[in-house]
Amino acid sequence: MLFTATVFFGAPAVPSGIVESPVQALPTRIFTLSQESGDPQAVTQAWGSAMVLVLITAVLLSAAVALRNRFEGERWTT
Repeated sequence: MLFTATVFFGAPAVPSGIVESPVQALPTRIFTLSQESGDPQAVTQAWGSAMVLVLITAVLLSAAVALRNRFEGERWTT
């Protein structure tokens, strides 16, 4: 769904700015960069983008677990 939304939204491969034009979703950006495997800079950017995606996921997961543990209260066990 992210790939479809990016393609139909008209996001360019290289955005000219956040305000002027839509930007690609991060998974789409990683996919686009990985297609340019001959360019060492594109591969470096793809790995960097993948690391950012993993870090965002880890932070959101950690925050969700912390909030769940805080608001869940005492669990009943049987």
